[in-house]
Amino acid sequence: MILSQTQKGSLTILGGFLTHLVCGAIFNWGTLNIYMTSYFRTQGDQDLQISTGVAIYPIMMIFVATGMPLGIQGIRLFGSARKYLYFASLLTMFFQFISSYTTHFWQYVLAYGVGFGVSTGSIYFVPLYMGYLYFPKRKGMVAGIILCGYGLSALIFGFIFFQLVNPNNKDPEKDSIDGQFYFQGKSVDVALNVPSSIRYCCIIQVFLLLLGSSLVCYHPEQIGEQEKRVYIMPNSFIKTQKIKKNFQPAPNVKTALCSKHFFYLILIGVLGTGFGILVNSNYKTIGKKVIVDDKFMTMVGSFSSLANGLSRLFWSSLIDKYSFKQLITSIFILQIFLALTMQLSFYHKIYYLFQVYLIVSNMGGTLTLYPPFSAQIFGVQVGSKIFGLYWYGFGFANFVQFLIVREFEKKIGFINIFYIYAGITFLALVVLFIADFKPDWSKYYKENNQNVKKQQQNMRIQKN
Repeated sequence: MILSQTQKGSLTILGGFLTHLVCGAIFNWGTLNIYMTSYFRTQGDQDLQISTGVAIYPIMMIFVATGMPLGIQGIRLFGSARKYLYFASLLTMFFQFISSYTTHFWQYVLAYGVGFGVSTGSIYFVPLYMGYLYFPKRKGMVAGIILCGYGLSALIFGFIFFQLVNPNNKDPEKDSIDGQFYFQGKSVDVALNVPSSIRYCCIIQVFLLLLGSSLVCYHPEQIGEQEKRVYIMPNSFIKTQKIKKNFQPAPNVKTALCSKHFFYLILIGVLGTGFGILVNSNYKTIGKKVIVDDKFMTMVGSFSSLANGLSRLFWSSLIDKYSFKQLITSIFILQIFLALTMQLSFYHKIYYLFQVYLIVSNMGGTLTLYPPFSAQIFGVQVGSKIFGLYWYGFGFANFVQFLIVREFEKKIGFINIFYIYAGITFLALVVLFIADFKPDWSKYYKENNQNVKKQQQNMRIQKN
């Protein structure tokens, strides 16, 4: 059966959604932290604290960013996006599986934070890139559907993991030393269920990864194919043409990285994502100060994961109609309001759930607008290669919130930290106001054409 380009593109998007259901496990750490920390406290790290366990979240973001450029190069190396995804999927599950046998937190950081992070990072942009090739004028739609899977991952696997690890809904107990809650004493069996629960999740995840990889289709314009055609028809490659000012993408990665547009995007990402990451990774720690109900807090995590997924569909669908600047401005204004009113959510459980839902929706919206906008402003090829660098910015924001919570939470409390992030988000708005996102890459192409002409003239002179 011969499929049309639209059908192949639709299958590719579906495949991307399924693979991202696994890759998005990074956002599940807010749910997993208390279980993993409790488990390692029963093994070789008796003094491990929740605040230390949070550290794996920024570490994972950094290594996800490290893996992102590898995916596009993997397509070139394997000659097929599908083949590379098979390889990366098996590697991902290898790291996930061996993480269940670790007995020290540092071992888990290496297996899950570093190994799993790099391998899922290399998968991240591959289906997005292939989807953009099939639907070049609907990048927002492509990103929204695929990244919805990334956001929903924590909802699905958070629920599955909870049913496996804590089927009787036992509550954690307050530790007499650091005042935090852990699964210990009468609830220690919950902590001991962690390794087997991870392995059961692996079985489901490897199925989703391989099925999703099988649905990603070949596209004749994918990276590596152009080079093959150039090799076959070298004379058709070097030619001069009239430059269309608003059509050409960034000529190369170096030019894109040296542009003010890239600098603005990194700075806005660092300043604008910290608050959402803070709440997403600490919602249990924040909530348990007034809500001692593990089942309800797991429901909060489920709703925040739902927000992370659905918000990606919503915001990315708008980028094909509205400017990046307009959408991010709306997100940041709402985020400032939420940061200033967060303390009110402590008065009722349902209000707390709703507040976390909106905050994580904002975070999901910010993160999901970056892939299509990067492709819009720099082009699909260059935008896909540099996208991982934005995640270094997100990872840096994650480290900052981790350090702020670790050093200042006991001194000033979460409420004052929320006020600090309201100010940081306002700075992001200021940067957004002065930022310019209308690049003119045509001058670089003109310079390149002039250089090509000079090279051709020199070659003729040398021949004569």
